[in-house]
Amino acid sequence: MSGLPASLRFGPPGARPGGAAAAQRAAPAGGASGKRRDEAPLDDAAAWRAECERAAPQLTIAVPADAGADSRDWRPLLERALAALGSLQAAAPAAQAASTASAGRLTSQLEALAAGEAAAGTQLAGLRAEHKAAQEAVTVLQREVDARQDYVGQLQAELAFLNKDLEERQRELAEQGESMSDTRPVARLAAACQALRGELAQMQLRCGVLQATLLSPAIAK
Repeated sequence: MSGLPASLRFGPPGARPGGAAAAQRAAPAGGASGKRRDEAPLDDAAAWRAECERAAPQLTIAVPADAGADSRDWRPLLERALAALGSLQAAAPAAQAASTASAGRLTSQLEALAAGEAAAGTQLAGLRAEHKAAQEAVTVLQREVDARQDYVGQLQAELAFLNKDLEERQRELAEQGESMSDTRPVARLAAACQALRGELAQMQLRCGVLQATLLSPAIAK
């Protein structure tokens, strides 16, 4: 837009292009020019067309397909945006006040919770000490129980060994009792004694016959 005269450049919304140039043309420039209002030089028209062709892509606004022909103008959109901005600025103080009040309430609630937690911690200090002492006592008792269980395990091992030894002794005694209550060895011993007596009687008889045989010649003399 540097090559376009200032009278044909785009101004603020609502201002018609070329309005300033028309006003300048309406007033006599230094009292020497007497041109009419609707007169415009040919170079201004050519520059205006060139500027319109250059700025047309930048002034294009994307609108929905179902929008009407009026939505192609950017002024209604700007007006709605300004209205929305005004509504937001009007609602901002109330929203900020509500946020500040909520933050204050949350801060007070957090302080109250912190104070309640501190009071509860102070009240529960004694219970914590008792709980710690009870835990230590439980630990000591658990150690004693473990030691007693080890001792009981040793005693159970000794008892198992003694039970096994007792079973062996009982088996040996049972075998000895069965051997002592059996009469067959005694019967065999009695039979052997009886046989020995018979043999002794025979030996004595033979000895008597032999003695008589040896003494008979001496008796005959």
